[in-house]
Amino acid sequence: MSLCSERALQAHLAMTWVPVDVREDHLDGLSKGDPITGITQLVWNSIDAEAGDVKIVVVENGLGGIEEVRVEDDGHGMTHAEAIDLFSHLGGSWKRRAEKSKNGQRILHGQEGKGRWKAFTVGPEVVWTTVAEHQGKYQLTNITGKRDRLAGFEISDPIEVDQSVGTVAKMITNQPGPKSLLEDRFIDNLTAIFALYLKMYPELSINCRNSTLDPTNLQQHIADYELDIDNNRYGEATLTVIEWSNKIKVKRELFLCDASGVTLADHGASIQANGYEFTAYIRWDGFRYMEDRLLLAENDQEMSPIINAARDRLREHFTQRSKQHILTVVQEWKEDKVYPYEHEPIDEQEEAVRSLFDVVAVKAAPAVNSSNDKIAKRLSLRLLREALETNPTALHQVLTEVLQLSSDSLDELSKLLNHTTLSAIIKASSMIVKRLQFLRGLEILVFDPESKQQIKERSQLHRILANETWVFGEEYALTVDDQSLTSALKAHIKELGRDELVEEPVLDDEGKSRVLDLLLARSSPQARDRHEHLVVELKAPKKKIGAEEITQIENYAFAVAEDDRFNMTDVEWNFIIVSSDLDSHAARKAEKTELSMYRHGLIHSSYDGKIKVWVKTWAQIISAAKHRHKSVQNALKYTPDSEDAIAYLQEVHAKYLPDNLAATTPNSS
Repeated sequence: MSLCSERALQAHLAMTWVPVDVREDHLDGLSKGDPITGITQLVWNSIDAEAGDVKIVVVENGLGGIEEVRVEDDGHGMTHAEAIDLFSHLGGSWKRRAEKSKNGQRILHGQEGKGRWKAFTVGPEVVWTTVAEHQGKYQLTNITGKRDRLAGFEISDPIEVDQSVGTVAKMITNQPGPKSLLEDRFIDNLTAIFALYLKMYPELSINCRNSTLDPTNLQQHIADYELDIDNNRYGEATLTVIEWSNKIKVKRELFLCDASGVTLADHGASIQANGYEFTAYIRWDGFRYMEDRLLLAENDQEMSPIINAARDRLREHFTQRSKQHILTVVQEWKEDKVYPYEHEPIDEQEEAVRSLFDVVAVKAAPAVNSSNDKIAKRLSLRLLREALETNPTALHQVLTEVLQLSSDSLDELSKLLNHTTLSAIIKASSMIVKRLQFLRGLEILVFDPESKQQIKERSQLHRILANETWVFGEEYALTVDDQSLTSALKAHIKELGRDELVEEPVLDDEGKSRVLDLLLARSSPQARDRHEHLVVELKAPKKKIGAEEITQIENYAFAVAEDDRFNMTDVEWNFIIVSSDLDSHAARKAEKTELSMYRHGLIHSSYDGKIKVWVKTWAQIISAAKHRHKSVQNALKYTPDSEDAIAYLQEVHAKYLPDNLAATTPNSS
């Protein structure tokens, strides 16, 4: 319908106020809700007017908002007298007294006359411009309604025009307008609402934002079911289920329709159907005869059994559809020879595991099948199987990360899995990540100004490192923790495989029994066994290593060297004293001795090289540990931040942390 001169006509039309005989608070309730409801009602009005073409036009303003929305049709329109009759009543209209449209072409949708107030869900002002045939001539009538005056409409006097019949309902927003009408979901939901009716009346065309609603191109599967009901005085009840393409997103609605498919009301589907976009329709004439009770249909004694039966059938439908889908996808994988199981399950346990795998793998099918490379598909499915059977907690990570590997990475991983398991790979990666987090945490402990001042040597730092001895070398295991040289001797003798008693204590040159912080040991099987011991003396990070501390570690070394019970055959001893910094004396000794020219920090070595004394800073220890993990860290592409590091410390070493780390996050350096 063309209404090019609409504004000029409105300026010359005489308007008459037509009140509505109903309470205004009731009308206020009708004028609220989702904007799609108002537009849907106007489209149904166009359909009831026997329109062949219905257009929904959304007019945007310069700021990306909505200025107005129009529903245009080529239906039979309304004469002036019909307009006064329709807009002066809520209910009791000719539709209430009729079952078919004006010329008998269609079953009527609306009989309550509520649709025109639903138009106010879009904007505060609505103008209907309608042209109808009257006594062989065409008359135009304007009807104007405003949300702030819901109890009536202004209806113009009719004027003769040279235009075809039809109606334009224009909703003026006077504001940015409901932007949801600009989303794709708006068109998708309209498609679902009118799908069944468009199927019944293929000659009807509904166009929204220059896109014609075409359910057939978006439907993946349609099924009809007869519902088993006790009350059939209104005829049989049929459930139609339309499954939509994943290209669209629709509300999961259960539409209540009459037997001809005219939608009268909608309720939520209220069922689980993961992975499916669908709409369901119950066709039953009982809904037509009880239209005034449809809002409370789920609690109605006559209608609730129909709705419950439909939902039960919907659940059965999607259970079967899911099983069929799994069988189809799995069969395709078997035919492509990428399915990770070669034989059928031999018992109930294997069958249960296989069924679980099939469900999980089919959920991941879009990612698995994204590549046409059979090797990639085979590896992806094997990864899922490995994760599910050996490390279920890693399954989510495999689904979201591993399946997105490049083809080259998948090929590398495939070769790796020929020599190990996915669980072993995950365990090794997890260990490296935790070590990197600890190294960052150790930096915070010994370098952060606040932590450095608070952490105690023996009760905190010592205890933490006793559980992280790998920092000093992968090859060492803790043998003695915070014990005397005599205990070290006992451990040493045990390490050598001897069992003689140690009765006399081990004393240094001053006749004192010294306490070691950490004694680490390793054995290297060769032609003959070779043993290495590492003695670590820890100092509080705030304390610099000086002459006194160097003398202390040298005394430990000399006590071992001069005690015959420490058998030197094939045994090497390294003594290290560690803190955050060195004083000038210790720095010169560590840097300028002849020994240190070749090995930084080495300040003493016995003539046979089996006893060495070192001065080290935490910067050197941490740097060396990082270097040992560098290649694996690069492969993992992971660099821990302070937050990760502190979280690790709080999880693993909470009871040994200084107050500033136990409660708050420090400003790490």
